Amino acid sequence: MFNLSIKVLLSRKKWLFLIAGSIAIVLSSVASIFTASASVRSAIKQKAQNTYGEHTGVLTNISETKTSLLNKNKEITAGVYQIIGKTKVSNDIFATVGWMDKKSIRLGHLRLINGKFPDKPNEVAIESAYLQGSLKNWKINENKSIKIGNKIKKMRLVGIVKNYSSQWSVAEGFEKGVNDFPNIFISKQLAIEYKKNNSFLFKYNESTKDSFEKSLNLIDYYDQQGTVNSRLFNNGLNRCDTIKFLSNIFQLLIVILSLFSINSLILHFTRDQHKKMGIMRSVGASQRALYRMYIYQAVIIFVLSALISIPIVFFIQSLIIHFSYRENSTNFKLIIEMIGISALLYVVLFFMILVLFLKNVKKTGSMHIKELLSQQNSVNFNERYKRVLKYFQSIHVKLLVKELFSNPKQFCLTIFILSFSSLIFTFTNYIQKDNLYGWEGLKSKYYLTSQEAFSSEPLPK
Repeated sequence: MFNLSIKVLLSRKKWLFLIAGSIAIVLSSVASIFTASASVRSAIKQKAQNTYGEHTGVLTNISETKTSLLNKNKEITAGVYQIIGKTKVSNDIFATVGWMDKKSIRLGHLRLINGKFPDKPNEVAIESAYLQGSLKNWKINENKSIKIGNKIKKMRLVGIVKNYSSQWSVAEGFEKGVNDFPNIFISKQLAIEYKKNNSFLFKYNESTKDSFEKSLNLIDYYDQQGTVNSRLFNNGLNRCDTIKFLSNIFQLLIVILSLFSINSLILHFTRDQHKKMGIMRSVGASQRALYRMYIYQAVIIFVLSALISIPIVFFIQSLIIHFSYRENSTNFKLIIEMIGISALLYVVLFFMILVLFLKNVKKTGSMHIKELLSQQNSVNFNERYKRVLKYFQSIHVKLLVKELFSNPKQFCLTIFILSFSSLIFTFTNYIQKDNLYGWEGLKSKYYLTSQEAFSSEPLPK
């Protein structure tokens, strides 16, 4: 029966490749939108975390140890840091002196330009923006005297940290050296001497909405001593959720519309084979055997479509990423996730298409053999559309109009599919560029919304 299925399909090669090509376009559209969306979301999330930190909130200057905080809040990941005070680096610039543990450094995505973070009492690292004034020419492994708290200490520079603190969310009414973030990093051994309260970077590993609400609740619990990482949420996580929602909506619409279109093709395909079905039934083939034959045909067509769709998926995915975000963030975990979900999408679409095949074959079960043998395909061209033809003089235009309106539903579905595909590219393009320009500081090219607002108030002389 499998060999017979192949022979029946190859007897109408044009139909075979038309259906396989149509299904391949649906598969590649859905899979490429999903993979490109996942890759773009991963890139946005990674860039947001590198810029604003991975933590969902900050607790500042509280009388709590890291162990007790984690015991009270089992759902969070937390890193501890301490603010010792501030020191003057130039005429009008002060740097905050403090210590961070390794977990805070990882949650904050702090990166070194050179050297390392301090681990000895006489070692220090500094944020690059604060290498000015008396510290301007401070070199790695060079000693300088700086004021830490109320003491002047001779410290050796062991690392230069990439600028980060100016981009992070801070509490309202923050005070330099009290409830902000370290600009000059000292070791834990030195920080112990000053006996300061702890501050924390914390993260909830839940959905964006739940993480935001729980971060607010945790800060409320500690009397508003801290802040939510609003820049991470507004410029990263919320954007990812918007892209995911839009891509899922468009994928669903494309699948629904495409299934109607494919159903029409399968209907015409099975009608075209009514005569063959009549011949097979006349020589003793059962309806069950015909079902088997069409299941084999569905499998063959789908496998052919899947093979055609794979290179198209990579091509469309690359186009979406290039024209929307121009960055492709992939890691092993993301690749495995995309392959797994894409495979699941293919399996779901296969069973949908199989149901469409069997539904159309089922209709022939109640038809007489003579009816199957005598049934001819005909194109239903409504009289209403015939009147349209008289307005066109060219025979080529008339043929085109006739072809389009012979099946108006199919024509409308095709237009809808093309329209939604165009909308996908438009939305991804504008949403991603809004993020891109906001990060790169190209203030004249905001697409949808402004990233920052500024206000000023004149001070009395």
